[in-house]
Amino acid sequence: MATDKGVTTKLVDDHNGRYYTEPATDSKGTYQVETRPYEESTNSHASNPFADPEVAERYALIYEKAQYECRHVFDPTLTWTPEEERALVRKLDWRVCLWACVMFFGLQVDRGNLIQAVSDNLLDDLNLSSNDYNTGNTIFYISFLLAELPSQLISKKIGPDRWIPMQISLWSIVATCQAGLMGRSSFYATRALLGILEGGFIPDIVLWLSYFYTSKELPTRLSIFWTALSLTTIVTSFMAFGILHMRGVLGWAGWRWLFLIEGLITLLIGLASFFRMPASAVETKKWFRPKGWFTDREVRIVVNRVLRDDPSKGDMHNRQAITLPRLWNALCDYDLWPIYLIGLIAYTPMVPVKSYITLTLKDLGFNTFVTNLLTIPNNVGHIILLLALTRLSVWLNERSLTSMLQCVWTLPCVIALRFWPGTMENAWGTFSVVTVLLSYPYCHAIVVGWASKNSNNVGTRTVSAALYNMCVQLGNIIGNNVYREDDKPKYRRGNAVLLALNILGVLLFIGTKVYYILRNRHRERVWNSMTEEDEFPEDIQLEDLLEGSQQLEDFAYAYPERNRVFGGKAHDDTVNYLYEELKKTGYYDVYKQPQVHLWSNADQTLKVGDEEIEAKTMTYSPSVEVTADVAVVKNLGCSEADYPSDVEGKVALIKRGECPFGDKSVLAAKAKAAASIVYNNVAGSMAGTLGAAQSDKGPYSAIVGISLEDGQKLIKLAEAGSVSVDLWVDSKQENRTTYNVVAQTKGGDPNNVVALGGHTDSVEAGPGINDDGSGIISNLVIAKALTQYSVKNAVRFLFWTAEEFGLLGSNYYVSHLNATELNKIRLYLNFDMIASPNYALMIYDGDGSAFNQSGPAGSAQIEKLFEDYYDSIDLPHIPTQFDGRSDYEAFILNGIPSGGLFTGAEGIMSEENASRWGGQAGVAYDANYHAAGDNMTNLNHEAFLINSKATAFAVATYANDLSSIPKRNTTSSLHRRARTVRPFGKRAPKTHAHVSGSGCWHSQVEA
Repeated sequence: MATDKGVTTKLVDDHNGRYYTEPATDSKGTYQVETRPYEESTNSHASNPFADPEVAERYALIYEKAQYECRHVFDPTLTWTPEEERALVRKLDWRVCLWACVMFFGLQVDRGNLIQAVSDNLLDDLNLSSNDYNTGNTIFYISFLLAELPSQLISKKIGPDRWIPMQISLWSIVATCQAGLMGRSSFYATRALLGILEGGFIPDIVLWLSYFYTSKELPTRLSIFWTALSLTTIVTSFMAFGILHMRGVLGWAGWRWLFLIEGLITLLIGLASFFRMPASAVETKKWFRPKGWFTDREVRIVVNRVLRDDPSKGDMHNRQAITLPRLWNALCDYDLWPIYLIGLIAYTPMVPVKSYITLTLKDLGFNTFVTNLLTIPNNVGHIILLLALTRLSVWLNERSLTSMLQCVWTLPCVIALRFWPGTMENAWGTFSVVTVLLSYPYCHAIVVGWASKNSNNVGTRTVSAALYNMCVQLGNIIGNNVYREDDKPKYRRGNAVLLALNILGVLLFIGTKVYYILRNRHRERVWNSMTEEDEFPEDIQLEDLLEGSQQLEDFAYAYPERNRVFGGKAHDDTVNYLYEELKKTGYYDVYKQPQVHLWSNADQTLKVGDEEIEAKTMTYSPSVEVTADVAVVKNLGCSEADYPSDVEGKVALIKRGECPFGDKSVLAAKAKAAASIVYNNVAGSMAGTLGAAQSDKGPYSAIVGISLEDGQKLIKLAEAGSVSVDLWVDSKQENRTTYNVVAQTKGGDPNNVVALGGHTDSVEAGPGINDDGSGIISNLVIAKALTQYSVKNAVRFLFWTAEEFGLLGSNYYVSHLNATELNKIRLYLNFDMIASPNYALMIYDGDGSAFNQSGPAGSAQIEKLFEDYYDSIDLPHIPTQFDGRSDYEAFILNGIPSGGLFTGAEGIMSEENASRWGGQAGVAYDANYHAAGDNMTNLNHEAFLINSKATAFAVATYANDLSSIPKRNTTSSLHRRARTVRPFGKRAPKTHAHVSGSGCWHSQVEA
């Protein structure tokens, strides 16, 4: 199979002016080195990943699937000049960046005016101490922190263009209400509300800006964005100088007027933002702005330059919520953790100095109005150095060491605050030290852009922005509790803490640089060592598996039956869904194979006296209504000798095991039993099938299944004397038209077919999301991923109907193939229940070494391939019985080598197996097997992804090379373009053990 690694990649900065190409769907993907110096403006021919038609086609499908709002203007062939782009960026700066700064002004006004308010004796007026002040700030930052991620998730769901204006308007109302503060309680309450409503604003804005700017442009725009913080402080200092002079007007303190006036200003900004924020570049035209911001050509340039910079920016639409798997994947992306740690540590030393600057200046003897004016110089210096540092970072194409200059700048100032005797005694000297410290070159814009750049998709970018800012707020919480009342006035202890944090910050930036360099070197080695078979499984994503599984559950729950039994509406929906999803790829020849099978269902009751016992009628059981004594059958009821002479006219009670339910039913009928009850041989209830509507061994007796516990109760009652049961079975049968779905690659040698399958139907009891939704959705996701490759051996995906009624779909398919067509199928892989909640990793025992029952020649090699795969990723595995009791039966009966994977059904996990996979001993592998609970919550996500990747590995291997399988015809190879395929080998010792039971129909037919 062939493709270009660039198809699924994005560039990730290693902070040395080099970039690594990372799979856009997996943050742990391998990397490819590409040297690319920074350019302020580029032309449309530079770094266009869509110049390769295969890449363009792939991303067109991704954008369409995601319903990306700009997909209709995606144009891989669009060209533009550097002059056009520079002019467009200037327009973006005026339209987008400027208004982002205005909104940030609104945030900082209401977030920062408390510092000015305390200079007007707010603490004294409300009878608060400096510790109360610290507590209020802590409450604010904790609330701010806790709101970060929820706010970001809301923003991603409804769009930042809606959520941000709502946030601003809501917090401005609370900010205005601070004019009525009466004491500690109201002070704490408003601090909490402001934190909740302002939380998430910054990452929301960063996400919105990323829709319009490239990763190279974003840090510079963010630096402009954060200059608004200092500019706001300068402006509000002048405003405070005037507003605080209003003390006494209407009997109010000046700080009350400050909160009222500045809160109303922010409210106006919030209301204006509803009209000023477009959802995307293609949505700037509104009823109040009929011409929009851009011409049609400009819209296309804005969208395509952003996508060429980072193709993953179109993998979600701007009204799409972050799913739990996406959220979890983003949280687990440990390569972003060093950046989060920087957010926690790097800014903390400046927090208490900033929070206390007005109190410090007042303690040094400056009055209220001079104090507010003296805060201006450090903000001017802060703006200059912030812009200079960001520009230096862009010019050098360096993040870690450039950002470390912030800590280097502040270190001597913190040392002076800790050790200089004149601290808090020499007024102008202390002012100078504090001013220099707070003028520090702020690296926040660089680090935010860094996190955005190293996020590999919109979902991760959304979450990483929130997590980073949460760490920053946590640092603020720490910083706001460093200066304490008992440490006044020099705060020697507090400044010693700041000194330690400052030194830690220097070490952290150095460590982060070293970490990323080592990580990228490791990824480069991994990339260069990977074979085709190693690479393809990385295309399989848990989110896609769960999305497909959810679709199956939705089909089932759309109808009163809440299942996907063959021939029912939900099953028809399943079949049509699979057919349409495969058909629209254009990569497969797809058809539905019609057939008619007998469907059977029954209502039943089983009573002992007035007590009703839960019973489940076996599929194809005849009807019965009988009241009779129970006769306990000896052994397992698999021979005529097991049935006592007095069973005639009674209800035979038979233990599950050894032979199929159909045989037990026939033997009971031969013994002239009125009906049969089979009780389970393991804990839990039991359902099953007789395997066919009729048996050539004789007629059936009516038969139901009950639990082990209920069976043992009946045995005790029978041993104590006669026990009578009332059994009523109303069995219904009808012929139903149903379909297999068959999809074969248009490419590849059709005389060498790699076939794999799973079944599309469920039992009556539930939706069957593990049994076998897991198998068919895994195969569907793999089939879609395969469309990005060319194959040399044809791959055939088979989706079977009516497995739960006796392997009907697979038997029908194979029975309708002639000898020539059968010979074309080189092997068959079966996947039935691969995501059991209490899972074990089981491989069909193709060589017969565990259960003395092997498959056709070639089956042993299939087993070994899966063994080697699990060994290569250091996962234990065990064999499972290869007895033909699943959809591979028809293939092995025709001499076709077969194999597959399984994670367990109603079998009980042993202590040994629990220690292998961290499961729960003494509990079924799937406690919801054939039950209503087999829904989305029943899936083990880890097992689902592991086995899906194992399946993908097998598909890549056999589409590449069938030399290990006995030849039926000429073999050929599968390869990825411009790659040399190396054989996959065993790299770790095997963990081996035995387990009985091999899946869905096995458990129903075998007793």
